[in-house]
Amino acid sequence: MRSAKEIFCRSWLVSVLFGFALSIAGPRCKPLLDVMDSLTRAVFGVVAILMRFRPDWRFWRDGLHHWKVRAGLVGPAGKINRHALLTSIFSVVVVLGLIARLAGFGILKFLWFIREEILLVLATSSSEPSLPNLMAKLQRLGCSKALVGLVVPTGSTHSTRTAQACT
Repeated sequence: MRSAKEIFCRSWLVSVLFGFALSIAGPRCKPLLDVMDSLTRAVFGVVAILMRFRPDWRFWRDGLHHWKVRAGLVGPAGKINRHALLTSIFSVVVVLGLIARLAGFGILKFLWFIREEILLVLATSSSEPSLPNLMAKLQRLGCSKALVGLVVPTGSTHSTRTAQACT
């Protein structure tokens, strides 16, 4: 039986090769790309609907778990969470802020621009429902559709895989 990692790697390789083949074929593949774009929009739409209206049982489960844990364990867990939050804020504001400044824009303005997507991710504990809106906003900012279509879903999948590997 194949491992999940092996299946994921093979699927990713086939997807990338398929994308290269479509790119090489050029305009002849436009009808197929249109169908795939429509299908992608429909799938993301269904995911967005499901994620916005489902009850977030993980919130209640985690809250109940922490309530039951002895007081001595909650302190260190809170300290770890606080350090993780501060590290994330530092990474986004300072490191990405510096990179954004070198690229010619401000990170805080960009974060304000995508604030709805950030709040949706925080509310649903998932990045999937925010992807279609984020992709549309990035295209409105001037990013090419091909670049956004490759980078945003790939980054989301990578982040999800990394989070699953760490838990």
